[in-house]
Amino acid sequence: MSAIIQKLNALNKLDITLPVCNESLQINKINLETQSKFEEFGRNTENELYTSSQYIQFINNHIKKEVKRDLNYIDKLYVIQQWYNDIKKEEPIECELNTVEIPDYSISINDTDVVIKFELPTLSKELAYLKYIITNKKTDMMSIDILFYFIFRFIKSITIEDDTLLAEDIDTSEQVYKLLSMTKVTSITEHIDSSFKVIESVRNLEVDPRVFFA
Repeated sequence: MSAIIQKLNALNKLDITLPVCNESLQINKINLETQSKFEEFGRNTENELYTSSQYIQFINNHIKKEVKRDLNYIDKLYVIQQWYNDIKKEEPIECELNTVEIPDYSISINDTDVVIKFELPTLSKELAYLKYIITNKKTDMMSIDILFYFIFRFIKSITIEDDTLLAEDIDTSEQVYKLLSMTKVTSITEHIDSSFKVIESVRNLEVDPRVFFA
C-alpha cells in the first residue's frame, strides 16, 4: 500500500463516543465507494418500498460492520448523525441523543384491552425484521409491509388477557399485525413517534440515502 493511500485511510476516520453504551471507537467516514452504493438505491425505482427496505438493511449492516458489534437504537442513530454532520459541515444536525423510553400503550378491541410493551431495538432485531419482510415480500411489497417493520421493531410484547406474544416471534407478530385495523396501527405509530419527537431530526436520516450527498 502506497504512503498516500495509507495517509488517506488514516484521514478517512471518525473518532466517536457512543452516547448510550459510552464506548469510544473509530469508524470510517462515508466515502465515494459507499456513496455509489447509496446512489444505486436512490436510482432503483422499480419498487420504491422494496428498494427503501433494502437500503435500510444495507445501512444497518454497514453500521454493524463499521462498529464490529451489535448496537442499540440510539447509538445507531448517533453513528448516522456523525456521518451526516461530517458530510454536511455547513448544516449539521445539532441534536443531543439520549436513551428514550416508550411508555406502555393499550388499545381496545371489542372491549378487550391489548397491552403493548416497547423496547429500543438492537441492530440484530432490526435486521431480523428487515430480512423477514424482504425475503417474504420481494417486489410485491406494499406500504403495510414496511410499516410492519417500522412498528414492530420497537415492540417487545403484546398481551391480551393472560396470553403474551414476544415480538421476537416475527411470523406470529405479522399475523397479529394484520388483524389490526389501520386506525389501531396509526394510533400505535403516533404513540411511538411522540416518544421520539425530541430526536425526530436524526431519526429522519435513517431512511433516505440522499442525505449522505454533499
